[in-house]
Amino acid sequence: EFRRVLFRSQYATADQRAKLEPLADTMPLKNYDCSHDQIYTKSWLNIAVESYSSDNVISISEKIFRCLVTPVPWIVYSGRYTIARLQSIGFDVIPDVIDHCYDSRCENQNKLADFVWCAKTTIEKLKTMPLGPLTNRCQQAAKHNQQRLQELNHQWQTDRAMFLNNFDSLI
Repeated sequence: EFRRVLFRSQYATADQRAKLEPLADTMPLKNYDCSHDQIYTKSWLNIAVESYSSDNVISISEKIFRCLVTPVPWIVYSGRYTIARLQSIGFDVIPDVIDHCYDSRCENQNKLADFVWCAKTTIEKLKTMPLGPLTNRCQQAAKHNQQRLQELNHQWQTDRAMFLNNFDSLI
C-alpha cells in the first residue's frame, strides 16, 4: 500500500518509523473533491512539520505562519519551544483548544511520539466539540494573528532602519 511505503523511508530510523506507522491507517490518500486551499480550511487539524527542528534553535517558516492565519486548529513539529516563542511575541496559539505539550520536549525525549499522540488525541477531542464555538474560536485566533503580523511588519520597518543606521556606524 502506497501510504505505508511513505513510512519506510530510507531516511527514517526503525524507531521513527515505528512511531509514525500508527498514523498510516488514518491518512487516506484521496478522499476529497476540493482544492488544496479548501482542504486546509476544512481539516479537523492542520499538521505542519518544519524542515528544521532542533533542541537549541527555533526556525519559523511559512508553514507556521500559514497555520497562524488560517482559522483551523493546528499543531507543528518544530524546534524546542517554538510554540512558547510564538506565544511570547503575541501570537494566539489556541492553547485552550490545542495542548502543545510536545513543544518543550527535546528530540531524544520521545518528542516525535508525543507529537503523534497529541495529533491523534487532539483530533478525537475536536470531533466531540460543538462546531460553532470551535469555528468562532479559530476565526478569532486567525484574525488576531493576522493583525499581529501586520503590527510586526510595521515594527520591522522602523527596526530595520535603526539596524541599518547602527550597522553603518560600525563599518
